[in-house]
Amino acid sequence: MEFIGVNAKEQLSVLIDDFNIKKILLIRDRFSYEICGGKKVIDDLMKEKSISILEYYNFSVNPKYYDLKEGLTIIEQYPPDAVIALGGGSVIDMGKLIRFFYSYINNDNGEYEQQRTLIPLIAIPTTAGTGSETTHFAVLYKDNTKYSIEHKDIRPNIAIVDPSFTYNIPNYLTASTGFDALAQAIESFWSVNATSESEQYAENAIKLLWKNIPELVENKKDTLLRDRVSQAAFISGKAIDISKTTAPHAFSYPFTSYYNFSHGHAVALTFPFFMKFNFAEKQKNLHHSLNINSHQNKMKKLYSWLGVENSNDAFVVLKKFILNIGLSFDLPVNFDVSVIRENINQERLDNNPCILQTKDINKVIDSIHN
Repeated sequence: MEFIGVNAKEQLSVLIDDFNIKKILLIRDRFSYEICGGKKVIDDLMKEKSISILEYYNFSVNPKYYDLKEGLTIIEQYPPDAVIALGGGSVIDMGKLIRFFYSYINNDNGEYEQQRTLIPLIAIPTTAGTGSETTHFAVLYKDNTKYSIEHKDIRPNIAIVDPSFTYNIPNYLTASTGFDALAQAIESFWSVNATSESEQYAENAIKLLWKNIPELVENKKDTLLRDRVSQAAFISGKAIDISKTTAPHAFSYPFTSYYNFSHGHAVALTFPFFMKFNFAEKQKNLHHSLNINSHQNKMKKLYSWLGVENSNDAFVVLKKFILNIGLSFDLPVNFDVSVIRENINQERLDNNPCILQTKDINKVIDSIHN
């Protein structure tokens, strides 16, 4: 169930009545909860309804295993009628994981086995980027390694996408989350798992985001632009729910784990390289399931949406786009390429249309400096 648009948040009151919700576990952001308007919405609900709410917010920006364990302890002690995850992608992922692992265990065969009835999960994004409110997977970090937990019951039951929650977010977060949405849409389009449905979602999102993100960074108070980017981010999430992400995301996770880049910024660092690399000059460079002519035509279509002539231009144009929205390519003084090389996410890399050889990894990192 999806509610999208300005004032979509008003549906929350209706849903509480419809589902006869009396106890809520609220998973929320620690810092922007009041600024985004989330606190007012929840406070108003508390005044209006006979409900009790327990909040969990003291967890890391990127969901960690020990945060999940703490969240599971809380939900065991306070079994709610519904879980509400109100915040950015990490908050929604945490809500998805707590709700899922309260009902499911990982059995001896490595399969998820349901032990309890699934509690309804309502996801309310307060940033425009991750699309987590519509996907069947969630990110979890353990010992600096990123895991993607996937299951149909990880997807929230209800998504409330109200762009007014994003109206006050700062430029850097606007750029970082916005670029994540754009990257997801582009990666979905070229993913080896793409379908006609995911390609349509991706195309719609790309065309909206490519034009509107730079304008929004320049005019951060423009609510119409906020509305468009929120809608596009949701559509981008629908695309990757089918196709999943690819090489730029595979490289991004160690940049976040070890060097504290925000997720969207981490994805941006290597994106220009893959915009060029994924054109595929020869069939041998391409995933075995793809045809070189069909794939190149697909990439040319993508380039045309971005106003790009060829693969060499793609690198230059994407780099300029990223810099123009305020995301730098500066790496920390303690940067060690081996940390990235040893922690690339193979699962996401396998979705990439072009095969990355060992010799190419240094080229990816070198491209950040060029």
